[in-house]
Amino acid sequence: MLLSYAGLCYGIPSAKPILWFPFSSIPALLYSYLVFRKKRKDDTLKMLSACALLIAGVIQFSGYAWVHIVYLPFLIGLTLFFGPETIIPLSLMVPPLEIRHLLGGNRMEEVSFSAGLVLTVSVLSVVLTRIKKEGDMVKKSLSKLRAEADDIGSGTAMETISGDGLISQHLSSSKKTDEEIGEILLLAKHLLSADSVSMFALKGNALTLRISTDDQQKAVSDRGPVEVCIERRASVVSGANPARIATPVLDGNFVAGVLTAQRSSAGTFEHADIRTLEMLSYHVMRILHRQRIYAQITREHAGLKILNEGSSSLIGSLKVDVIARSLIESAYRIAPLSIAFFLSRGTLFELIHQVGLVPPEDRLVDFRNSLIAMAVRNREPLYFSDLKNNRVPALPFKSGNPASIFMLPLVYEKEPLGMLIFLSEKTGMLNSYQLELLEVLGNQAASSLVNAKFHSEIERMAITDGLTGLYNHRHFQEELSSEFRRLERFSDPFSLLLVDIDFFKKVNDSYGHPAGDEILRRVSGIMRETVRNIDICARYGGEEFAAILLGTNHEGARKMAERLRRAVMEKTFSLDGKDLRVTVSIGSATSPRDAGVKEELIGKADKALYHAKRNGRNRCVLWNDIKGV
Repeated sequence: MLLSYAGLCYGIPSAKPILWFPFSSIPALLYSYLVFRKKRKDDTLKMLSACALLIAGVIQFSGYAWVHIVYLPFLIGLTLFFGPETIIPLSLMVPPLEIRHLLGGNRMEEVSFSAGLVLTVSVLSVVLTRIKKEGDMVKKSLSKLRAEADDIGSGTAMETISGDGLISQHLSSSKKTDEEIGEILLLAKHLLSADSVSMFALKGNALTLRISTDDQQKAVSDRGPVEVCIERRASVVSGANPARIATPVLDGNFVAGVLTAQRSSAGTFEHADIRTLEMLSYHVMRILHRQRIYAQITREHAGLKILNEGSSSLIGSLKVDVIARSLIESAYRIAPLSIAFFLSRGTLFELIHQVGLVPPEDRLVDFRNSLIAMAVRNREPLYFSDLKNNRVPALPFKSGNPASIFMLPLVYEKEPLGMLIFLSEKTGMLNSYQLELLEVLGNQAASSLVNAKFHSEIERMAITDGLTGLYNHRHFQEELSSEFRRLERFSDPFSLLLVDIDFFKKVNDSYGHPAGDEILRRVSGIMRETVRNIDICARYGGEEFAAILLGTNHEGARKMAERLRRAVMEKTFSLDGKDLRVTVSIGSATSPRDAGVKEELIGKADKALYHAKRNGRNRCVLWNDIKGV
């Protein structure tokens, strides 16, 4: 940009436009890309400055000084989108851009134009910014008031948060409120000598008659004064027969309703009548405000009650599946929608529990190429209240036709633990209060999942051999005892394999203990890969391993032992550039055929292993083969 500006000062746009304009377009395009695609708002002023530089070049190329008036619509148009912090510095750049005209033309005229331009654009920018801020404040306040009236006052939010009587409480409260307002309307009718006094409620843009002292509700027939009263936010008197008066029920600067009175006799309403109705409208507003506060307190109490109960159930468990069920149950009380909880499994997510959602065929899901990927990547809650025009699928599997989705990542110290997803076929399924409650619940669930993860890791360490990753000897004994207890109720057999690495001492003596440890790790890996997932592998001690083969008789044990022996024998281990092969000897016994108690089964399997080692090693021997020997 500095080079482009230098070229501008030396008249290059006029002398060599083919060279200057492409070169000067580069910063404008680059900063436009950074601002609009990369969302780098800090580069906005640079982008606009580059555009202004191009405009200056066009003006110089045209050869007419009067063309520089184009700066005015350019800057005025920008005031609609940018604030004074951008517009004022940009307008101050215009005089330097016109330095050739300032030095070579009518200086007084150029200075006056530049000063007027800067002043006009700066004042306009400040005024528009103030108008926008006031408008935003009005919209925000109006939205808050409408949310309280529609979301809290109507009872809808309470119904979704609690099912223990909040609706009946709200309806009884509304009925009592109407009775109180009705008493004020009767008082107004007496004080004003009116034929009828009514109250109109304003919800959004809809105007409805809420209460009237006229049983036949004739006051509905003429709403002209009411609409004028709302527009002016002031009392309005009209007509002579009947005479009408309308007074706004104001909550701050907003109209929450209108009180109207009419009478056919006693003439028009006087100033004192207006003051009387205005005073009564103030009391009506206090009643409405009290009702709204009551509804809000009741709703928040229900929300806190759900959070307290949900947190207690989450804290009380160290099992992931129990935490998932408790989480969804509590979340459903806050927002009765289709809900699913996925647990993080590396780059994938596993569906643990769901309600109201058809689960995918494969419970292990990849969220890439779906909306959920955004929440996973940003680790922040995301709420899409309307998915009608969204081209990216909400979920990576069929999930009906969701119209809105809320994605709540469960994160602990920037580590994704899981994802809680809410779906609905209706748009705008959640209100702000529900979102707040769900985020608090999600934070508690994340802490519970971390505790469960730590507990699971401690449990795993307590039952696992640190070197091989197999179960340790203590856990092996517990599992074997459990199988004998099961044998008392069921007749399915099971077998025990005792596996010993042949000549393991020579491996340690020849290659060192680190090499021996590596052999132990690799043989244990072969065991895990060879036996079934339901079988139990353990390090029995030293270079010995054990495997409990569930539901396996002696012939099945023979086949599994032989498969394991061959897998080890055919494996070549590379250690420090040297190839090494080892073999194993295996002894086996089966219960209840060979033994009815644990110690007897271990003893007979051990004798079969001893027989295998004594008769040449690298072989499998069953107790059934040697029991007569």
